[in-house]
Amino acid sequence: MFKTSSESFIKGAKLNIPNTTIYGFLLRRSAINASPIVARCHEEELSLSRLESESEIYAKAFRKLGVKEGEIVPLCLPPCNEAIVAFFALNRIGAVCTFVSAASSMDELKGYVRRFGSKLMVVSAAHAHELPSIIEECSLSRSVVITPEDSLGMVRDPGALTRAFLATSAPVPQHKRILSLTAFRSLGKNAVGNPDASEDKDRAAFIAYTSGTTGDPKAILLSNENIIAEVQSLKATLIQFGPRGNALQVVPFNYPYGFIVSTLFPMFVGRTASLTPMLTLSGVLDYLKMYRPYLTLAIPSFYSYMLNAPEFENADLSFLKYAISGGDKLDTVEKERINAFFRHHGSSCRINDGSGNGEGCGALTNTAALFRKYNYTSIGHVNYGVSVKFVDAEGRTVPMGKTGRFCFAGQNVMMEYYNAPRETAEVLYRDADGVTWFHTDTLGHMDADGWVYFDGRERRFFITFDASGSPYKVYCDHVQDVVKNSGLVEACAVVQTPDPVRCLLPKAYIRVAKGMDFNEAVNSIRAYCEKELQSYAAPVSYVAISDLPLTAAGKVDYRALERDAVSA
Repeated sequence: MFKTSSESFIKGAKLNIPNTTIYGFLLRRSAINASPIVARCHEEELSLSRLESESEIYAKAFRKLGVKEGEIVPLCLPPCNEAIVAFFALNRIGAVCTFVSAASSMDELKGYVRRFGSKLMVVSAAHAHELPSIIEECSLSRSVVITPEDSLGMVRDPGALTRAFLATSAPVPQHKRILSLTAFRSLGKNAVGNPDASEDKDRAAFIAYTSGTTGDPKAILLSNENIIAEVQSLKATLIQFGPRGNALQVVPFNYPYGFIVSTLFPMFVGRTASLTPMLTLSGVLDYLKMYRPYLTLAIPSFYSYMLNAPEFENADLSFLKYAISGGDKLDTVEKERINAFFRHHGSSCRINDGSGNGEGCGALTNTAALFRKYNYTSIGHVNYGVSVKFVDAEGRTVPMGKTGRFCFAGQNVMMEYYNAPRETAEVLYRDADGVTWFHTDTLGHMDADGWVYFDGRERRFFITFDASGSPYKVYCDHVQDVVKNSGLVEACAVVQTPDPVRCLLPKAYIRVAKGMDFNEAVNSIRAYCEKELQSYAAPVSYVAISDLPLTAAGKVDYRALERDAVSA
């Protein structure tokens, strides 16, 4: 796909997308690719035949409760087989599914219902007690509660994780507008007729959310074609994975990387999406032991946790063959440490870094794209079917090797930010050839072999002044990379801190390497930064931390560190 050019531009091939739904696409591909077991939640298996029959029951029940084509139905559920069935059921009737965070507060759930004008919502038992208040204050006509017993109550020999999940159950409130899953399914079983809407690839199918570190998460409206294109693109890119085996889902379903990339993609290419409803960082090893996954699609904090967790000291990871990281940046020092960790624990795999945007369904580049080739300094080659260019402030394509704003186009580009025309117009641009480009806030460059490199985020910079009063831009991601490359720290985050003379200055939060004295390490880091950075970009202070704070999406919470830097 890549051709040598003097400009930082790659034109992706057009994908052949049938005029169908995501559900219709799964059925068409199933004879070729799908595993007999498409998903697994702890010991409970979801077969393809069960998915087909159960989604029909759910679809008829949704129809019976008045859900119409184009309506948005929020699902506030942990990753479980019932959540997958509900998604496909809504897709069958032409409704729009949106997974909202399972950790949402009652006010947040009310906000989703009001935002989308939803008449029906599906929630887990953890939120069942909140439903009467939500129903009273919002437009909900009905709500369905799915309990852990619905998911795992029939397991004959439950393990410790399953028993812990079952212990989180709660009774379904007695309310005329609240249905148990049993009552909901009864509606579907007693309904007649075909619930399926007409097949239309252009119809809206899914609302996911951004996971950036600034502002409120945006609602990303995706069509059937967007999601099918993403799956097709990943399949064509990651051809060496082959069929069968468990793929571990780590990221929550409300993010495209969690549901589309980590769950739907394995289902469509013959792997079993292995779900993690009880996942915390301290429970990572428990899920690895349970599923023994061949493939993990995770975030940097997932892999970084392994490096220092005492429970991993004697862990056997020989079953792990492919480890993909996305959702946030992994620096070269961390990649080398993770690869050494894998080797020490019996795995031949190497960390494959990738990048993507929710607005492009989650994945755009990956270092696993080329079989038997590896470049740990890059975020990979562009996925099949995706067009990419790097542009300057005026929107002109920059020369090869020069830093520019990362832009992409393809059939996986979102329809819009839901009900936000101004925000949509700020990021989607149609060129003279009629191609719609999404302009990210990511800065990067491309080399002559088509490898893409991450240089930071446009929003992760600030302007400072030197001793003479001249202004300069400081890119925080670049500074923290330099600090990490000193070889003296295991974790680092750089943010801005106020200064009465220079306005803003860089401040580093670090965890020094094991066995090192903090003050001695800082002195050496300062000397290293003096050689590698301009004087205005070198951190003025260093703060010791045990762990970097994380957002709900598992990314470094720079806002929390910025607040700390202001208050210190």
